[in-house]
Amino acid sequence: MIFSLPIKYNVPSAYKPINYVKVDSKLDGHLKGIDDKLATTTLTSTVLTGYTSGTGTITATDSILSAIQKLNGNTSAITPPAATTVTGATSTIASAPFTQIFNGTATHTVTLPNPTNYVGKNISVKTIGAYAVNSSGSNVSPIDSVTPGTAILAATAGTWATLQSDGNSWVIIASN
Repeated sequence: MIFSLPIKYNVPSAYKPINYVKVDSKLDGHLKGIDDKLATTTLTSTVLTGYTSGTGTITATDSILSAIQKLNGNTSAITPPAATTVTGATSTIASAPFTQIFNGTATHTVTLPNPTNYVGKNISVKTIGAYAVNSSGSNVSPIDSVTPGTAILAATAGTWATLQSDGNSWVIIASN
């Protein structure tokens, strides 16, 4: 990763000019073009070497390289899982975001995760068969109402919906 950043300082003559720039020690060796004096200059990074994907929580003491490694290594935590297809009469969606496809032979009842734990997260659902999909609890607000109920999908093949948690219920925000 290489980047350049032009920096220009314009200090009004009424102010005493500042003559030096302090560079954080974590940047030492990673930036070229700093001569410790305020002036028009361009900072250019060096190529990051020794890069491997990492994990963990980024802290204030991490180097730039370590922080980038942790960001890269933690991407699996934000990647939604692949869609799952269920054929039984009941299922449980344990977390959000999530996508579930129902391909059963009767009405399906799904247990949704607690919406208070997934504010702003989405769940997408679709049915292949002509069978209704309902929530096990009254925690789904229809697209045309704010009153939670249990209905998620009508008993029509190919119906789908996207539900989003508002912290109180799963709100159907898009459907066919």
